Amino acid sequence: VTHKFLENLFPVGKLLALKHNSVVSNLLAGHEAALYRKHSETLHRYFDAFCLEPLQPLVSLCLGSYLIMLANNAIVKGRHDNVIKGLLFLNHYIQLRREQSKRCHSIEQSSNETNESRDRLGQDTVETISELGLLQETHYNLGRAYQELKLNHLAVDQYIKALEIVEKNDQFAISSSLNVTKEAAHNLVLIYKHSGAVDLALEVMLKHLTFDV
Repeated sequence: VTHKFLENLFPVGKLLALKHNSVVSNLLAGHEAALYRKHSETLHRYFDAFCLEPLQPLVSLCLGSYLIMLANNAIVKGRHDNVIKGLLFLNHYIQLRREQSKRCHSIEQSSNETNESRDRLGQDTVETISELGLLQETHYNLGRAYQELKLNHLAVDQYIKALEIVEKNDQFAISSSLNVTKEAAHNLVLIYKHSGAVDLALEVMLKHLTFDV
């Protein structure tokens, strides 16, 4: 059944057949299987990718997010098992991202020590944005997982932490390519609105979801 299914996943299935030991091909095959709601095939491909490269944060994020999504599927058994496994992989993803963030911070300090004559503002901007971007990403993704599980009080806490990063670092808000501020603000507004906290929703909208014309 798996073989016949993969034959129909062109060109992803063909790519997987040629490079079955590739993390990228397994992830792409998993994504495509998810589109067709082939849950077992999706998890199989994601787990293959995890076995090939367990220290890749994206793989753990895909696994954790998909398991949590399955927990909300009425026809899938073992809801609590999926929630626990999903949160476990998300925690692994967060640990890996935080390690990357620490490495970014170490690179920044090393660069400053070895090249004191370089423009400090320009040097700090590049490295600090990378560090803060990784931290904001983890808060957003964890908040999104909690929101999927209807744990809105925990989701709100994570979204607020993601927004605090941009509020306390003006350069990050302006220059970072890894910036999920508007996504976090949008989700936070939805939670506030559905809970009846319209004033809080409006405050977040005016602060983070406005555009200069």
